[in-house]
Amino acid sequence: MRERGELRSELRRSNKRRKPQICDPEVGKRRSLVKANSDVPAQETYEIFDREHVPLTIKIAEGGFRTWPEAYRHPHYRKRIQVLITKEARRESKV
Repeated sequence: MRERGELRSELRRSNKRRKPQICDPEVGKRRSLVKANSDVPAQETYEIFDREHVPLTIKIAEGGFRTWPEAYRHPHYRKRIQVLITKEARRESKV
């Protein structure tokens, strides 16, 4: 027989909403490149993105940039790109 607290914790876990998975192929491509090059610094990673024709994110493209290196030269977008790469790398290391 289960104890009262044990049942509650199981119910709590089963009722948690999960974040929907993003099915965008461009996001998947970017994630796979980060995973395959996890030991590469951000400066080289954005060059890989450009070489592999990974499109810019919407927010970066709205800044008027056409390539990853061009966006990376701008201090504001450099920070965004570094955060993007770091988040992707962390996500991949958890899986």
